[in-house]
Amino acid sequence: MFSWFGRVSFVPFSKVQDFAVHLRNGYLMGTRCKACGYQTFPPRADCPECMSGAYEFVEYSGKGTVWTHTRIDAAPTGFDDDVPYTCVVVDLEGGGRLLAWS
Repeated sequence: MFSWFGRVSFVPFSKVQDFAVHLRNGYLMGTRCKACGYQTFPPRADCPECMSGAYEFVEYSGKGTVWTHTRIDAAPTGFDDDVPYTCVVVDLEGGGRLLAWS
């Protein structure tokens, strides 16, 4: 467990564990398949198009289009001190969707 982002979170033991390190350093990263070029966000260890396990991290600009958003006033357990907060889904430039809250 680690608490890099203000909360105790998961331990990222996987082929794409560097994703959390990139986030901590301020970089929004996805993966690009070295076999077919398909790009994904969030990162995937295996390409959903060709199933290759060969990938490289690619940086996203952080720009995109808001797809939807909602304000949360009744928080689930563990988020009681955070209400109200807004959840937003963004279609990222370069592909993929990001779910975030503030």
